Parts: sequence; C-alpha cells; structure tokens
Amino acid sequence: MNITILALSRANIQQLLARGKFIFLSCLCLQICWLMAIWLTGTIDNTTKLPALIFYTLAIGIFLYFIPEHRLWKFNLCTKKNKKRQLALLGLVIIVVGWVYCIYQKFQALVAEQGVYDASVIISQYGFGAFFFQYKELFWLGIQHPPLVPMLNGIAMQIAGEEVIVLRLLSLFFGLGTTFVIYKLGSELRDPKIGALAASTFVLFPYFFRLSAAASNDIQVTFFCALTLLMTFRLLHTNTNTTALIGGVCFAAGLLSKYTLLLLYPVLIFLFFFDSRFKERRLKLVILMLVSAVIFMAWLACAYAIGLFDLQITTLSKFTNSQTSTPWAKWMFLEFITTRLPSALGLYNIPLILLGFISLVGSLNQPTNRFIFVWVFVFFSAFSLTLPDARYCMPAFPALAILMADSLVRIRQYNTNIIWLLIANCAISLYLFVDWHRSSHLFIGDFLNQMP
Repeated sequence: MNITILALSRANIQQLLARGKFIFLSCLCLQICWLMAIWLTGTIDNTTKLPALIFYTLAIGIFLYFIPEHRLWKFNLCTKKNKKRQLALLGLVIIVVGWVYCIYQKFQALVAEQGVYDASVIISQYGFGAFFFQYKELFWLGIQHPPLVPMLNGIAMQIAGEEVIVLRLLSLFFGLGTTFVIYKLGSELRDPKIGALAASTFVLFPYFFRLSAAASNDIQVTFFCALTLLMTFRLLHTNTNTTALIGGVCFAAGLLSKYTLLLLYPVLIFLFFFDSRFKERRLKLVILMLVSAVIFMAWLACAYAIGLFDLQITTLSKFTNSQTSTPWAKWMFLEFITTRLPSALGLYNIPLILLGFISLVGSLNQPTNRFIFVWVFVFFSAFSLTLPDARYCMPAFPALAILMADSLVRIRQYNTNIIWLLIANCAISLYLFVDWHRSSHLFIGDFLNQMP
C-alpha cells in the first residue's frame, strides 16, 4: 500500500514538474528570491547593482513568458548538423565570455589565487628544483595540495608571461575541454542529444565561468574526473589495455591536481562490483585503477622524501575532522546548503535538477541511472560531512548537468523559453559575481576566526 502511494506521489510530482510553464515560473521566482535575499541580508557591501538586476530579471522573465516559442531561436540538438553547429557556438561563447571574465573578475573573489600565482611564479623563474625545495613554505600549496596544477601554470608562464591572466586563460582552456568531455560522456551514458544539452547546461552553472576564469585547480580536477569516466565507459566498446592505461593516467592527473578526486575510487569500485555491463571488463577496470594508484603512490613517496607527507596528512585530517569535532560545524553545513551550493549551481537551475533527480530515483533499475546516482551521492555526501564547500563538489556537477538535460528533453513544450531564461539568469548572476565581495554570512559569521 505504501509503495503504491509513493509511486503515485512520484508520478504526480513528475507530471507537475514536467509542465513547461510551471518550470519556467519556478526558475524565474527562485532567481528573484535569491537576488532579494542578497539585498535584504546585506550579503555584499555594494548593493547598488541589485535593484537593477531584479528589475531586469523580472522584465526578461515576463518577455520570455509571453513570447511564442516558435519566435525564439531553438536549440535543436537532434540532428548531427545542428548539433555540430551549436556545439561550435557553445565553444565560441565559452571563449568570449570566459575571456571577458578572465579580465574583469575580481582577484581572489572565489579562490586563493594569490597562493596559486606565487607557487607558479617559482617554477617560471627558478624551475622545478627550486619549486620542490620550497614546497613546504608555500602556504596554499604546501599544506594541502599536490603539484600538477602549479607545474602546468609555471610552464605556461614561461611561455606567455608572469601575469595572473595567463593562469586564468589556462583554466579557461580546461573549462572548454570539460564541456567537450561532458558532451562525449553524456553521449555514452545517454545519447548525443543529451550529451550536447548536458554540455550546454553545465555552462549555465555560475561556478563554471567563475572557476574557469580563475587561477585555481577546481576546473582542472573536474576535467580529469569527467575524462576518466569517459575512458572508463569507452572500455565497454574497446576493451583494450590502451584505453585502460589512458584512463589510469587521466585519473592520476586528477589526483595530482587535487586530493579530493580520491572519491572517484568508490565510484569505480561500484562499477566493478555492481554494474553487470563491466562483468567482462573488470580486468581493464583493475588496470585503470592500478595505473592511477601507482602514479599517485610515486608522488606520495616524493612527498615523504621532501618532508611534505606528514604536514599534508596533518592538515587534511584537521580539515576533514573539523566538521564533526568543532562547534561551528553545523553552521558551516547550513551555510553550504543555503548559500554556497545554491550560488554555485544557480538557484534558477534547481527545478530542472529536481525533476531530473526525481526521474533518476524512480528508475534506479537501469545501470546508467544507478551509476549517476552513486556519482552524485559519493561526492556530495562526502563533502557535506567533511568539507562543505561547493567547489569541492564540482567533479559531480557534470552528473547534475546530465540530469538537467534529461529534464529539458522530458519537457515537450516551452523548453526553448526555459533555456533562454536560464541563459539570462546565468548572465545576470555572472554580472553580480564579477566584482563579488561577501560582507556577511547567514550562519558562520561568528565562527570565521575558528575555521581552518
């Protein structure tokens, strides 16, 4: 009886959410509420932008609500011709918007760009030997991160100059590559139409441009995570040692970009034990994981040799344990789910993510849906309990983009209006964030000095 009621409730929710105009109004209202909340709570010092942005959001929303769908440029991604053209257009948009954001985004608006820059300059000026000699003294890097991203940045600086914009443009290159990998991965998991839509919806997360236009390591680890999973699923078609080796090297590159990608091991282990499609590919999965582990262990041996291992273990243990052993932990979690994660994903995207997630949970009997669920669950649950910051969850954002693409395909009418509204909302959010400086917090203001 309870199962029947649950099934009926899920079906009713899906029918409600799949109504195009309902989704449209939900996205519009959430964006306006988000801007109003920032204004009323005084989250930023300079609130002069907000009245105009609220007005523009409302005006654009009313215009898009009443304009007939056939009068808008449609995102027809069904045919190969249109798909290639629109993917090329997406790449052009990323380059243009990303370039502008690289120039105008406030320095250290989101990440510790100064620490990334300082570490990269040492490689550019003095080489790798000096870099590893000073590794422990580099505050941002030495206490918590592996070396790959500063090494790539240092090489880029030797070629193009020691300016922050060089590092930002390199990050943008990884952001562009990530969207292409998501298209391929979405095509593997679903079909080319879903893949193209997933690449497009991924760009509509505000964190995409904010992190792709920053001297950071977050978009790099997202790129290597998606590429590793792409190579993993390519094993279903190729079943070759070469594909497994490439996947292992990609995985190792992600681990050497940021330790958080260790969470990909549980996802791959799930495929090994619980996905019947990999029954004949288990040996290749083992090769992939072993290659990544060997390369990663080689780095840990180097870290131990230069006296870095104990320092990083101590720091990372302190970070991960703080969520359960400090008085501000619960407030940090509330800050994460109420402000940081919604700002990262874009509150206007939540209805589509919710629709996709409800559909996903309702069809977990399908292997691909089980994989996407585990992918999202592992990353979001782990960081919610240890390091509740939306940046750390970004390797799972491509999975959310696939869920959004599923939702857009399910909405048969009015989805073009919805896509244009999401584009407008993303543009408005990026304009707000370009010189962002948070002046207050909802929950953790009294605990900032106690945070690690």
